[in-house]
Amino acid sequence: MKKIFLIFTLIGFSLQLSAQENILSSGSNNESASGKVTYSVGLIHYKEATGTGGSASVGAQIPFEVSEVLSIDDFSSSVAKVFPNPTDNVLNVHLTSVENLKYQLIDLSGRKVTSGHLNALQSKIELTSLETSIYILNILKDNTIIKSYKISKK
Repeated sequence: MKKIFLIFTLIGFSLQLSAQENILSSGSNNESASGKVTYSVGLIHYKEATGTGGSASVGAQIPFEVSEVLSIDDFSSSVAKVFPNPTDNVLNVHLTSVENLKYQLIDLSGRKVTSGHLNALQSKIELTSLETSIYILNILKDNTIIKSYKISKK
């Protein structure tokens, strides 16, 4: 009985020793007083072909984009406060400043439902005729979107 247990234990350990092989293009370890970060950038190794002239590894290319993360200070300088959300009939828009702004209300299929001007610090957008759904409220300055809000109509 002990021999059978020992054999199964050895087989189990030998199965756990096989692991994926990775080709890493970059990586680093960073430490500070607040914590430690370890990362690696690479591809899972799929197949390697070797010959007299050299070798080639076939894998998958995965593009990625690095973007800047906003700080909390950037969020505090918001263009407008939009409430209540979710709403039944009327959406209140309180602007931080009046700068000849426009709005567009877009449905989930990308169709413009309504649009208009925001000429005062406090404006109201009537939603009574709209169906219950989720909409995107875009605030525009010079026909460029400067802020978008997800609005839920009850």
